[in-house]
Amino acid sequence: VVMVPVDGRNTMPHENMMGVLKEIKAAVILPMHIFGPSTLNAFLSEARKSFEVKHLDGRTLTISSQTLPTTPTVMVLPGY
Repeated sequence: VVMVPVDGRNTMPHENMMGVLKEIKAAVILPMHIFGPSTLNAFLSEARKSFEVKHLDGRTLTISSQTLPTTPTVMVLPGY
């Protein structure tokens, strides 16, 4: 599981972040440092090129070794 800053400016451009995420190969990618819907949407637009994206219904996420996705998946909690 990796938490990813998605602002695209203060940390790392989205294109570079995708390269890092491909190297890490985390099963779950959780966006953070979301400064608004446009920031999240820009990140997700780039992420969809390489990863599955799931929008979750609840504001919490419970993960176990049995429930990890088989491929890296961006999981977006509600709020934006």
